[in-house]
Amino acid sequence: PTSAQVNAVTQKVQSILSQIDMGQWTISDVYVQEEEYGENTRHTIVVHAVPVFEGIPALYGQKLISNTSEENVAPNYPISKMEFYYSADGRLAYFDLNAPIETIQTVNSNVATLPVEELISKAETYLSLFDAMSGIGAPGDVLSLYQDAFQEKILCRVDITQVRLEMARIRVPNTDDRYYYTPALVVKGSAEYYGEKTGMVYMRSSDYFPGGVTLAIVNAVDGSIIAQ
Repeated sequence: PTSAQVNAVTQKVQSILSQIDMGQWTISDVYVQEEEYGENTRHTIVVHAVPVFEGIPALYGQKLISNTSEENVAPNYPISKMEFYYSADGRLAYFDLNAPIETIQTVNSNVATLPVEELISKAETYLSLFDAMSGIGAPGDVLSLYQDAFQEKILCRVDITQVRLEMARIRVPNTDDRYYYTPALVVKGSAEYYGEKTGMVYMRSSDYFPGGVTLAIVNAVDGSIIAQ
């Protein structure tokens, strides 16, 4: 797809979002997905949309953890999002609306947040705890197979491409059917995995997440790491 075709699809989706009667939504990401079919390549324009709270968009694709976890992410209801898949000529091929929501109460419309520098420092500290086998944006078990098969240690190089303030979802304590959206520093990027001796790149996160991967989510109010 040309940039003009991508822009046309983006405008079409924005028009749809402005007309729906389900609260305020906005476009989060737009990218072109490539899929190989024999000698041919299919290109799809993918548009992600998220709800907006107090003028701040929600984080797209926040992961849920198991129901048995005591972490702060409410696992019993899917994350709210929309996905649009268009062909290059602007025909809708697929649409998904996941988990519509209703805002019951705004607890604080102007909550104090920590300085950006402090939040970035907390994200850096969190990311420093990972090694290549942690599998940022790639399956860790596959990386272990590569390491054993090629007999060299696999290292990971992470590129940070976006640092944005978005609304992340956390659990309302002692409830199973309500949750908060709180301001969070969201660090996104990509990772590639290469051999320590040869420098050969064995895997890239873009192979699995062409729109980028979320590296860290830091609660902007108290500096805690939001599980993902």
